Amino acid sequence: MPRARSAEKPASQANAFCDAVFTARPPALRVAPRPGTRDEEAVRAEAKAHGPKGRAVGDEARNRVLSGLALLWHDQWDAAHDCAQAQEGEADHDLLHAMAHRREGDHGNAGYWFDQAGTHPSYLILAERLSVLPIPPDLRAQLLPEGVWSPTAFNNEVRKRAREESPATETLMMIQAEEFRALAWSLFVPRAP
Repeated sequence: MPRARSAEKPASQANAFCDAVFTARPPALRVAPRPGTRDEEAVRAEAKAHGPKGRAVGDEARNRVLSGLALLWHDQWDAAHDCAQAQEGEADHDLLHAMAHRREGDHGNAGYWFDQAGTHPSYLILAERLSVLPIPPDLRAQLLPEGVWSPTAFNNEVRKRAREESPATETLMMIQAEEFRALAWSLFVPRAP
């Protein structure tokens, strides 16, 4: 029983963060002005208010990535990129860095940072979340070969479709939104040192 309660708290905190910081309409595949985004100061305040509390080892770094993730959702690219660069070589920051460059449209740079992030813990969360979403079978096979998330395949698919408006683009935006949520969730879950 205590184990279940300890798992409920991070899930509750992650949900509260996502509900407070992410808007209902997901960001486009490329950074572009859109209605409903907040300014940098407001985004930072929301991320800080809903980030991990306490003095656990790594909370400062996790909060920086959460802030960067929120900024990237709200198209505050420069500020999000600064958060990612603050601790290069650390997987959470490197994954944020990759996502920022993919949204910027610099897919080669994004690929480099996805490689640097390695097999990130958020990929398991993302694969689970995507398993229940309506994704065309051919795209699912491409992005989740053998049930394992492929950030490289997603980066390539976004590169092909980022400038078009189509149902396929809407599906990729939905997947990208889940990617944001999975990274946020992974930052609330305790990790082994």
